[in-house]
Formats: sequence, structure tokens, C-alpha cells
Amino acid sequence: MAHYVKTGGSWREVSQPYVKVGGTWRTVSNVYVKTGGTWREVWAAGGGGPVVSMSSFSVYAYSTVAETYAQVRYSTTGEEFENSSDTLDNFSSSRGDWLTSGTASDCYIERTVNSGSLNYRDFGATRLQMTANRELGVRDLTAIAGYQTANVTVRMYDAASGGTQLDSVTYVVEAEYTSACPKCCFTPDTPIMMADGKVKPIELIKEGELIANQSGGEAVTKIIKRKDRRMVKLTFSDGRTLTLSVDHPIHVDDKGPCAVEPEANYKGHTTRQLEIGDWATLASRLKIKLVSIEQDPYRDEVYTFENRLFYANGILVY
Repeated sequence: MAHYVKTGGSWREVSQPYVKVGGTWRTVSNVYVKTGGTWREVWAAGGGGPVVSMSSFSVYAYSTVAETYAQVRYSTTGEEFENSSDTLDNFSSSRGDWLTSGTASDCYIERTVNSGSLNYRDFGATRLQMTANRELGVRDLTAIAGYQTANVTVRMYDAASGGTQLDSVTYVVEAEYTSACPKCCFTPDTPIMMADGKVKPIELIKEGELIANQSGGEAVTKIIKRKDRRMVKLTFSDGRTLTLSVDHPIHVDDKGPCAVEPEANYKGHTTRQLEIGDWATLASRLKIKLVSIEQDPYRDEVYTFENRLFYANGILVY
């Protein structure tokens, strides 16, 4: 917020006020004015008015407990908090300060829901003064049937209407009650080996169809679809690739289920860290070496099964 003084008939912006004390000019760090019986800060060192720096992050909460929450809190202390757990209002994780200078009450917060819905906490679309903690959040109560997600843009201003936009950030809040069902997934075009030896894109497979496994084949019991998963592309020594979510395990020789970001419990297995140089198992029983792991930008619909151990692009996965 800029401040001005009229000198010689012209308004000039004040970059640094001074006051003369005992014959010496001294810099002023803060200037206040009393309005309505209340002292209000009208200038602060560092440019005057609040300085806002909002963090870019998303909150993903996955839990086997019947209520799972993903929430963000902008506090009047100037901190950002997240809750990604099965505990209501567990804002124990700070993401740092959204307010780097000035007073929270000099800021006004506004949000836009770009997609999805805020089905739990929502301070609304109207711009509000930061005189209270402001929270956004989703929760999921139903296993397998889906998940709750919202893509939200939050903006901070220095006035109740109009004014200057101080900063903005867009992020995802997503909550899923998994009930131990798999949340790891593959891109729609991932070829899955069927029990008859043919391959079929995972997006075209229906429940009840027979997919190949180590003992021959079994019927698909449940097809699970997700969105907005963080994905990676694995490249192997024979040139084949496999794009999957960071938490989806593949079978590694002598290590068992391994993922880029291991889960403590995936379909009853404890997964381990997937590393360059690990050996994956093919349907032919041959081994191929993992040579690279790259982040993949894909964020649209992804698929997996409840079934354990099947072949994705010929590679044994969980």
C-alpha cells in the first residue's frame, strides 16, 4: 500500500518518513493514526502496508479411517497450516508464513473454486478481512466409491474491495478414505496382460475379465479410477517404460514390492524404496533393470485394480 504527502501542490509518494528529535533527523519504522478510538498502522518499514508471500503446495490426505480430512488454514498469526489426516482440525503441520511483514488484519482473503467442491470447510467466495482464521477443506467418508477434491485459487488483497492484489496461489486439497483399497494407479493406455496372453489398455478392461497373474489368471474384482495423482515414468534396460503413480509398487527381485514413495501398507504388503538398478520381473520370468525414474506431468484419470500381482506392460506389479 503506497502512501503520499502533498508538497508544492503535488502529491508525492513517501518512501521513508523521518522525525526530528533533539535536532537530529531519525527514521521512522512505523506510523500510526487514531481512528474511531483505535490506533491503526498506516505505514511500516519495508514499503508500507502488509507484505504477503503465499506458499505453493497441495494437501493430499489418504487414510483407512472412516473420516479423512484435507484442510488448509490461513491464521491471524500469519502462518499457513495444513491438515492431511483422519483427525479433525489437526493443524499441526505449518507450511511457513503467508504474511512476511505487517498485520494480518490489514489483509483481505478471497477464494475461487476452479474445480471440484469444498465439501467441508469453506469461508465462501466473498472477500473477507483476516480478522479470524480462514479455512478451506474437504473430507471423504466413503471407501472405494470415490474421493473428495477441490482445485482452489486463493488471493490476498490490501482492501475490502478493489485495492492491490498482494499475492495468490492455486492448489489442490484432496481427501480419500481408502479402507485399505489401492489408491495407486496407471495411465489409461497402460497395456495389461490378459489371461489368454493378449494385452489390453487398462481403461478398456471390465470387471470380471480375466487378467494374467503368476498362476495363470484371475477375474478383475474391482476397477478403481482416480485423478490428480503424482506420476512418474520408469524406463528399463530393454527400452520399455511404465507410467504409474509415485506410490504404486512393482515387484523387484530379492526386494519384493517397491515404489518411488513407499506405503506402509499396500494390499497387505509393506513396500520398500524403488531405486535405479533394481531388477523387475517380466511375465516371461526374465529380469530387466530399472535405468531411470522421471517425473511425469500426467494428471488426468488413472486406473488400477483391487487384484494383487498382475502384469502392466509385461512387468509384474502389485
